[in-house]
Amino acid sequence: MRQSGSSSTHRRRPARRRLLRPSRLHAERRVHATGVLSADGALSGARVRLRLLVAADLDEFVAYRRDVAVAAFQSWTPEFDLADARSLLAAQPAHGILPTEGEWAQLAIDAVQADGEMALVGDVGLCALAGQPDSYEICVTIAAAHQGRGYAREALEVLTDWLVDRAGAHRIIAQLDARNDGMRGLVSALGWRFEGAAVEGDWFKGEWTTLERYAVLSREWRARSRS
Repeated sequence: MRQSGSSSTHRRRPARRRLLRPSRLHAERRVHATGVLSADGALSGARVRLRLLVAADLDEFVAYRRDVAVAAFQSWTPEFDLADARSLLAAQPAHGILPTEGEWAQLAIDAVQADGEMALVGDVGLCALAGQPDSYEICVTIAAAHQGRGYAREALEVLTDWLVDRAGAHRIIAQLDARNDGMRGLVSALGWRFEGAAVEGDWFKGEWTTLERYAVLSREWRARSRS
């Protein structure tokens, strides 16, 4: 999946962002708790916590965005810098984690580490699609040092639970580069539907690439939760 460096893309172009490969994609029923919004505006799962990205996160945020492997399928390049991050931060929603129509929110993913402390392991981009009520796009990035631990899956589950059960979402989509096998495996394991592909329809970083779309409706997500 990839998303532009600014969180306010306003659907100028389908946003994609890479969701990096976890080591295990469990096809069985999910075990993480439904996301609970805390008094400080954060969503918590069994191991992860989602909250608005803040200025104190920017050094770590920039560091993993500059990783060549992390940036490979992203709309930014390894030259992403602190000025880019500050511009993104300035476009954050003014109130809470839920963006308004056409707006992106950048959510930090904190996860419990072996020492019991929380650490920034990645981020989620959440967009309220313009002209489509109760419809959202989700994009996920995990820092290379924290890949393979299931954080991306749990973050997606927690956020999707909350969007469907608490925020009234009707439809949620994810768009990804067809070469991103890890992302495809993850959304498929979560029960998202493949809706089609724009074959060599996206000019990206100097080459024609294929853009795939996956989606889940609220009723499909609830049915999966009951199965």
